[in-house]
Amino acid sequence: MWIVMYAITRAAAVVLAGLLALGLAALAPSPAIATEDDYSFDLTELQSGAEVIFEELSRAKPLVVHVWGPDCPHCRVHMPYVAALYEKLDLSEVNFLTLSVTSTEEEIEDYLEERELNFPVLWGASGDYGDAWESQGWPTTYVFAPGGDLVGWCDILGPAYVTEMQELIEQAKSQGYSDNELGLDDLRYKSSHSRSSAS
Repeated sequence: MWIVMYAITRAAAVVLAGLLALGLAALAPSPAIATEDDYSFDLTELQSGAEVIFEELSRAKPLVVHVWGPDCPHCRVHMPYVAALYEKLDLSEVNFLTLSVTSTEEEIEDYLEERELNFPVLWGASGDYGDAWESQGWPTTYVFAPGGDLVGWCDILGPAYVTEMQELIEQAKSQGYSDNELGLDDLRYKSSHSRSSAS
């Protein structure tokens, strides 16, 4: 009798040990997969027709990129704050542009004209851009330090947006500048993009 009890107890212990091992394996973290967000782009700026490449603009000084779409209701409400930020920036120290990930070229141009917006706009359908640009949805604004490292992003809507963005830009500036400066002025953006406010 005791032999039968011993066998049952032993079998139960083996089963229990197996279940415990499976449970611990399920709780163990899965191996990390090394991934790098792709924030690259090679796109056309609508008003100047210039080819704009992420690596060139982010090499020398901070880069601010606002992702939006003319058909996005939140983007429409938020655009005056983006325009207010643009007005406050010193473009000799920071590169600023926007990336429209939706709509046709004509719809984007109509939207800009109706609101008298004159900042640089990349058209997403004009070339290639990395998946990471749409990872946070839109409207979202990204800030990169000189050299192209992401400092942060902001999806705050309303007046606090400008303050939050200024803080991110200051963080990016604190990471230094390159001697080999290439900016939007070098692509003749300044002459074709006078500043004005959104309405």
